[in-house]
Amino acid sequence: MRIKELEIKNFGKFSRRRFEFQDGIQVIYGENEFGKSTIYACIKALLFGMERGRGKAAQNDMFSRFEPWENPNEYAGVLRFSCGGKMFRLERRFDRYSKSASLICEDDGEELSVEHGDLDMLLNGMTVEKFENTAAITQFGARPGQTLAQELQNYAANYYVTGNSGVDLAGAEIFLKRRQKEVERKQKALEEEAAGKRREIWQKYQYLQQELEKLQKEEKEQKQQIVALKKPVQSRTQDVTKGRNWQLAGALLCLLIGGLLHNLYSFIPVILAVLFGCWWFLDRKRQKADLQKEQKEEEHAYREAVRKRKWTLQRIQEEEKEKKILLNHFKEQAEELEEPGEEQRKLKQTLQALRLAADTMEKTSAAISRDFGSVLNERASEILEAVTAGAYTRLLVEEPLKLILWKEGQRIPVERVSRGTAEQVYFALRMAALDLLYGEEMPVVFDDAFGCYDEKRLKDTLKWLSQQPRQVIIFSCQKRENELLEQIKQEKADHRNKGEDFR
Repeated sequence: MRIKELEIKNFGKFSRRRFEFQDGIQVIYGENEFGKSTIYACIKALLFGMERGRGKAAQNDMFSRFEPWENPNEYAGVLRFSCGGKMFRLERRFDRYSKSASLICEDDGEELSVEHGDLDMLLNGMTVEKFENTAAITQFGARPGQTLAQELQNYAANYYVTGNSGVDLAGAEIFLKRRQKEVERKQKALEEEAAGKRREIWQKYQYLQQELEKLQKEEKEQKQQIVALKKPVQSRTQDVTKGRNWQLAGALLCLLIGGLLHNLYSFIPVILAVLFGCWWFLDRKRQKADLQKEQKEEEHAYREAVRKRKWTLQRIQEEEKEKKILLNHFKEQAEELEEPGEEQRKLKQTLQALRLAADTMEKTSAAISRDFGSVLNERASEILEAVTAGAYTRLLVEEPLKLILWKEGQRIPVERVSRGTAEQVYFALRMAALDLLYGEEMPVVFDDAFGCYDEKRLKDTLKWLSQQPRQVIIFSCQKRENELLEQIKQEKADHRNKGEDFR
C-alpha cells in the first residue's frame, strides 16, 4: 500500500487543502502548530474511521479535537492510495448527521463496500489499534501496547498450526471463552429456574400439608359427631301420657256414685262415666298418633343428620385422597428437580468441553508463541543492530512484550537503558512486528517521533528506513531529518560511484 494524495475538505484547522506523497521515505516539515498531527490524524481517520465518544468522553475524544473550526457540517476528507497494482479513492464524512464512507477503484470504476469489509481486505486486516502499535509512531508513544503482544501471539499460533496467518486462532480462542461464558450464564439461569421451581413446589407442598392436616382434623370431628348422635327412643308412651289419666279416674268415680244412688237419677253418673271413658280413649288415641308422628320426625331428622355427616365425611376423605396424590406428585417433582435435567447435563458436558478446548488452545498458543519468539527476536535484533550501529546486537522479546537487551553477555532490561536507546528498541520491535504481520504493504508514519534521538542515532535509523521498500512518512518540526537524509543520499551516491556497497 502506498498513500498518494490526501485531500482535506474540512478537518481540524485545515480546509480545502491537498497533500501529495511519494514512494520511499519523505519528510513533511512544519513548525509547531503547523498541523502535522492534524494531517496524521486525518490519514488515520480516513483509513480506519472515527467514532464520536459519548458523555464526558466526547469532550476530549479525537472527533471533538479535530472537528472543523469552520463549517463543521462538512467534516470530511479523501485519501488516494495504491494497493495490489491498482489505485483507490477513499472518502469519508465524519459529521454526526451525514456520516458515510465510499471506496472506488479508479482503474475500473468499481465501487467497493467499506461496510462489508472491502477496505479491511485491502488493509490486510489491520485495525487502528494494530496500526498504532506497529506502523504509526508518535511523540512519546514509541512503546507498543499489549495489543501488539496479543497480535503476535495470534499470528504465531495461526502460522505454526495452520500454515496460514489469516486463520484467526486467537479469535477462535476468544470465541471459545465467549461461548463458555454464554453456557455458564445459561447454566446459571437453568439452576436459578430449577431453584425457583423447587421453592414454588415446596411452598405448594407445605400449603397442601397444612390443608391435609385440617381435613384430617375435620374428619375426626365428623366421626365423633356421628357417634354422638342419639337414636330416638321407640317407647315413650308413659312420658307422653303421664298426667293424662284423670279422665279414667273421673269415669270410675261416676260409676261409684251411680252404684250408691239406687234411684231414678243413678243413670246420670253412669252416662258421665261412659263419657269420661270415651274422652280418655279418644285422647289416648290422639296422643298415640301425635307420639308416632313425633317419633317419625325425630327418626327422619336423625337419619338426615347422619346422612349429611356421612356425606361430609366422604367429601373430606375424597379431598384427602386428592391432596395426598398431589403431595406425592409434588414430592416426585421436587426429587426430579434435585437431579440435573437433560439440558443441564448437556450444558455441563458442553461447558467441560469448552473449558478443556480453551485451556488447551491457550497452552498451545503460549507454547507456539515461545517458539515463534525466536523468529521475532532474530528480525528485531537485525534492525536494532542496524539502527544502533552495532552497539546492541541482540534483542529478546519475552512475554508479555518484556524486552531484554544482550550486551557483553549481560541481560539488560529495556527499562534500565537511556530513553534514546529505549526508543530505538521499541522502533526495532515495531518494525520487526510490522514485517512479520503485514509484510511491505503498510506505510510507516512518524509524527515527531525522533525527539529523543541524537544525531547519530537518527542518522542510523533514517539510513535503515531509506533502505526499506515500504513507504515512510515523517512529520517533523525540525529540519535535521531532511538534512540527514540529504547526507545519506550523498553518501549513497559516493559509494555507488566508488562501486562500494552502501550499508
